[in-house]
Amino acid sequence: MTSLSETAAELIRTDPALANEVARQLAPSVGGLTERQAEALAFIRSYSAERGVTPTFSEIMNELGLHSKAGVHRILTALEERGFIERMPKRARAISLKAAA
Repeated sequence: MTSLSETAAELIRTDPALANEVARQLAPSVGGLTERQAEALAFIRSYSAERGVTPTFSEIMNELGLHSKAGVHRILTALEERGFIERMPKRARAISLKAAA
């Protein structure tokens, strides 16, 4: 049976870029959000304040420099689970900011 530290060492040795990405995603920053989640939340807040509507998945994807909407979905799911936003299914611009979570 391989220990977690042995598995991590093997991952770092064989694919350092993947190891860095895993570490980045797992390391929460201030407020329990990753850097990318905090960046997305700040963008949603500023976009909403400036335009009166929340951004689309495509606009969030472009702002964050992501290559797929699946990445946006993961980030928004994390923000929703942590109580920063609510989403309404099957609606455009269906992100609702919650009061100071």
